[in-house]
Amino acid sequence: MNVWIFNQYAIPATAAGGTRHQSLARHLRALGHEVVIIASERNLLTKSVQRINRNAALETIAGVPFYWIAMPEGADGLFARVAAMVSFAIKMLRERFPEEMGTPDAVIGSTPNHFVALAAMWVARRRNCPFVLEVRDLWPQTLIDLGRMSARHPGVRLFSLLERTLYRRADTVLTLLPSSVDYIAAKRCSREGIHWLPNGIDLDLVEAAEPPSNDAFEVMYVGAHGLANGMDSLLETARIVQARACAERIHFRFIGDGPIKAELMQRAREWGLRNVAFEAAIPKNCIHRAMAKADAFIATLKDAPVYRWGVSLNKLYDYLAVGRPIVFGADTPLNPVAEADAGIVTPPEDAEAMASAVLELAAMPVEARARLARNGREFVARHHDNAALAKRLERILCELIA
Repeated sequence: MNVWIFNQYAIPATAAGGTRHQSLARHLRALGHEVVIIASERNLLTKSVQRINRNAALETIAGVPFYWIAMPEGADGLFARVAAMVSFAIKMLRERFPEEMGTPDAVIGSTPNHFVALAAMWVARRRNCPFVLEVRDLWPQTLIDLGRMSARHPGVRLFSLLERTLYRRADTVLTLLPSSVDYIAAKRCSREGIHWLPNGIDLDLVEAAEPPSNDAFEVMYVGAHGLANGMDSLLETARIVQARACAERIHFRFIGDGPIKAELMQRAREWGLRNVAFEAAIPKNCIHRAMAKADAFIATLKDAPVYRWGVSLNKLYDYLAVGRPIVFGADTPLNPVAEADAGIVTPPEDAEAMASAVLELAAMPVEARARLARNGREFVARHHDNAALAKRLERILCELIA
């Protein structure tokens, strides 16, 4: 089986961020299949060129072939991002893919770039093979629920039209969001051919690390620093903890990059926060060693209706696999931290509640924290090991092709 995966924002493990498609491709190739990922050479967050060989569009990184499409650096902002989506899709359709890629037996187009998914559908039709739509985010519903656009905005109406078209014409739909089947079925006019395939973790590459012997209790956030990540409430959490007389030994480390990082750093200086450190993003193949230095992890969702369909955050599975208790601000079904009993769940963006949870974890006996950590590791081993998820994807694709 030869599978082409189109994802404008796919990255190799040598870059910082989610490596879902490289991981799935690696395991599919281990099962004897051919897989190639078609992506932008520009990293979405850093804007840097991520291909290693600047003279080759097709290169293999950590055993997985990537076909890079050249893109300009581009500007920040929603409209600039949409323009880049359209540009990438057009280049996809014009691209003369090399013979080494072979002929696909199935084509996967990954959202939230609906234009790329649509172009992937056209590639599949031209190659006379099935088209699989992967839903990683419910655009445009996310834009509406996060308050970035109104339901009457022309851009929302355009994305809604593209969304319905893709749902109805895809041969199969993969969704990362556990409760989104009803949402997709309503627009697809059928529940047939919809499969939940969440994010996961390469447990063969992540060892469960022993708790560190830090002088301070280290609370770590790893991931994007953007509006959708609730980083302002995490910073407020650190401020509340610093203000508590009993919390002098608790320290926060924010690792990653994103559009509001500079603003957050400025605010931390203005607030006089001595318990916060901002650090650069770390490549995926190195991040777990850095994460092993944490005593606990923290994350929150925005308080938005879109999360009623569930979440599948890469960072949560990294957190669980490394084996540390987690503070997670979320109101969402099938919450992995709650299901695993791997930490403390609070309301989303509730800095007071998250600060209290951090203090509670810091005051826990070591063995109590270790129990939460073991629960998390065992949970991802049962439900989110990428090797098992790749086998599930293999079955879906083989049945579709047959």
